[in-house]
Amino acid sequence: MVATDFLHEIVTLLQKGLGAGETFEAVFQLVEKSVPFESATLFLYDAEADKLEIMHQEGEDVVDLIREIPFSRGMGLASWVSQQEKPIILESLSKSRPGKERRFASFVSLPLRAAEKLIGVLNLGHSTANMYLKSETAAFSVMAEELSIIVETFILRKQLEEKNRALSS
Repeated sequence: MVATDFLHEIVTLLQKGLGAGETFEAVFQLVEKSVPFESATLFLYDAEADKLEIMHQEGEDVVDLIREIPFSRGMGLASWVSQQEKPIILESLSKSRPGKERRFASFVSLPLRAAEKLIGVLNLGHSTANMYLKSETAAFSVMAEELSIIVETFILRKQLEEKNRALSS
């Protein structure tokens, strides 16, 4: 997908003011137009608790690796990526332990940041090796920045709605 088309779709999505489920389904549809995946998981960062929480999932599996290993923000590689704040691209997991039941052969974990703060992590998984390439790190980083705008806008709208409800009661 051409970058201007992606940006146009982001603006259109933001203007719709959808609910959580619809917003994140639309986000994942945008991602899939650019990057094929079989499963995807969006983790949101709760700064007060200093933890990642699953916000939305596409596919049958939570996309994460080493879920049995604890990090300070939760279990799994998404927690580690949230601390490092750098994308991880594992091109081929065919010779390593690719997670429970060998469900992913290619894996991407992207930190989502807005205004210099972490807002979440997006993980993508595919059963085909070399679906995601390290040479595409810059493109993945741009996509993560653009998706961060959507996620942050959704979070800010939700906070505003909650404050408006509190003020009107």
